[in-house]
Amino acid sequence: MSASAVAVVVPVHDEEAHLDRCLAALDGARRAVDGHVEVHLAVVLDACGDASTEVARRWRRRWAHPGRFAVVESDAANVGAARRQGLATLLEDRRLRPHRRTWLASTDADSQVPPDWLSHQLGLNAAGHRAWGGTVVLDRGHRQLTGAQRAFWGRYLNAPDPHVHGASMGCDAEAYLAAGGFAALATGEDHHLHRALRAAGVAVHHDGGAPVRTSAREHGRAPDGFAADLRAARDAHRRRGAADALSGGTEAAPWPPIR
Repeated sequence: MSASAVAVVVPVHDEEAHLDRCLAALDGARRAVDGHVEVHLAVVLDACGDASTEVARRWRRRWAHPGRFAVVESDAANVGAARRQGLATLLEDRRLRPHRRTWLASTDADSQVPPDWLSHQLGLNAAGHRAWGGTVVLDRGHRQLTGAQRAFWGRYLNAPDPHVHGASMGCDAEAYLAAGGFAALATGEDHHLHRALRAAGVAVHHDGGAPVRTSAREHGRAPDGFAADLRAARDAHRRRGAADALSGGTEAAPWPPIR
């Protein structure tokens, strides 16, 4: 059964430098499906001390349907709790019933979704898929990446296991609720939900369609999120260089795992 509505959650913790571009990209994705489904958005301001609140409120005034744009306040300072609160707020809306006809999507405030991000997910749902895991690309051109980031990216593209990112994932609301929703975890809430969906008997479809452009920063908001992966890759790159210098290239320090 195809979705008739979409609910998108964006957790925000001091993201004034990125939030405007994030919401502009989401507006583009909304426009691509406008007239086919209702798109509801929850921007969760999680313990923000910067101008993120003003950015979110300005976008709510500009949104084509302001009544479908929720600005949610949270003091949890916890990305899993923020995602959970945002989706709970949206799912209380009677316009998003029945839940089997509502598709939920998650992204991050330091990311920009492509115009076909929602249409791609809705097409998969129409084909019978109940959950999806997408991929990301770094927000720098290849020539702008450091050597460590280029090495990390090559390993990311060739990783044998599917990627799981809170910046690009979705599922139908019934599946989400059956899996218990996002857990209130400071990091890893996306992987937790992915495991919970599978434990609930929901197959998660993975593909590289509609990749989300995300920040290449090495110090992010989640303690062990994607920025930490990039930081670990940088440190491993340095260790490998030191090991090569000492061993003449006969020994190599291990790379961190790709998630």
